[in-house]
Amino acid sequence: MTRLRQPVFSVWVSDPGSQPGASIPVSMTVQDAAGSAVWSTNSPIPAKAGGQTVNWSGGSDLPDGDYLLSVQGGESHSVQYRFSVDTTPPPAPLVTSASPSLVADGYGTLTDANGMVGETAYQFTIGSSSRDVHAYIYSVAIPGLVSAPPGDLVCGQRALSFVMVCPEDGAPVTVTAGAVDDLTRLQAWSFDDAGNIAGPAIADFRVGNRAPFPSMAMNVSDAASGVSRTGITAWFDGPSGECATEEPSDFAPEGFQYSGGYSVGEGGAAVDPSRSFTASVWACPSTTAPATVLAQTDASGTNQFRLGIDASGRWALTTRSAAGVESTVRSVAGAAAGQWAFVNAEYDHPNGQMRISVSAGNSTETWVVSAVDPLAPSGSGTHVYLGKAGPHDPQAYDGLLVRPALTQGLLVPMQLQVLWWTTDVVQANQILY
Repeated sequence: MTRLRQPVFSVWVSDPGSQPGASIPVSMTVQDAAGSAVWSTNSPIPAKAGGQTVNWSGGSDLPDGDYLLSVQGGESHSVQYRFSVDTTPPPAPLVTSASPSLVADGYGTLTDANGMVGETAYQFTIGSSSRDVHAYIYSVAIPGLVSAPPGDLVCGQRALSFVMVCPEDGAPVTVTAGAVDDLTRLQAWSFDDAGNIAGPAIADFRVGNRAPFPSMAMNVSDAASGVSRTGITAWFDGPSGECATEEPSDFAPEGFQYSGGYSVGEGGAAVDPSRSFTASVWACPSTTAPATVLAQTDASGTNQFRLGIDASGRWALTTRSAAGVESTVRSVAGAAAGQWAFVNAEYDHPNGQMRISVSAGNSTETWVVSAVDPLAPSGSGTHVYLGKAGPHDPQAYDGLLVRPALTQGLLVPMQLQVLWWTTDVVQANQILY
């Protein structure tokens, strides 16, 4: 089955007994359901006797219907292949809430006043009135940030913010989604066996609660000596452009053990990485060489996550799954040496997503989203480091840092704007070298 009106056929032909340099004439014909030839090679296509893949297309559009391809190479018997052309999309899917806590609010939106962004999970049912549906793709995102899904997804695969599920005979499926903002949009598309797409069907939902806002600068101490490190205190109005010219502090860039601030958790853990979290910082790197700005390690020193510049020269968040597999989401643009940037990254547990956004010069990238498997919990002996991935990391960050933040939960864009430019919440901030 195909939705292409001019499909391309590929056949492998060979004759090991032929003389070197000989060729095999290959003829192909396409017949419609009535037995009439609608495509033909007319003259045979020469193929190497030692073996060759021959690609062929008849050229004119084939109407929807059933067809028979016949292939003959040399004096061999013909080989036949039946196929269908189908360019009619299936019906758009139907999306309904399967969570009683989501109630219609009179504005065409479902609402849970007690729900939490990044924490509360909801169930939605995606179904169809047609048995022609082969698969559904759905996406959970802020309204306006998602267009059509990629065309190369396969059953059970996740890519970016998209997930593809393939029930039997178009049977309804129940999926889990969590809020990513005050208003979140779940979109769903249906596919048939030929790859025709229909949709999206849209379900908007609101929740009433956000993650607590980090209201103080991170308090850090030197990991080696335990000496309190405050760097330079400066009035903060959202740095932009080239790096400021403050005098350097007495400390070179170094790893720092977490000693207070925004986070909660046992064993001194800053955040539990198996739950949703947000990591952000204003940074002005001196170089774009690989370096870590903010990281959390377990008791063995293994990174649970790290935020910084990766080998490609882009800002990146790397996490570790419960199975020990690392996943990375990268910014679109590369880091710029000597230029301020607000780097924000987050792990969204209910939706299985990592996201990163980089703002510079009062302009913001669109979120870059990557699917990720569930992350491992922090356990005991967890440490947070600024400027390094760990105490023995040779790639120390070289540059300035302002207002590092590590928060359990997802900060919605309005909260991020406060960290980004405003002075309403925090007037005095650390500039760390």
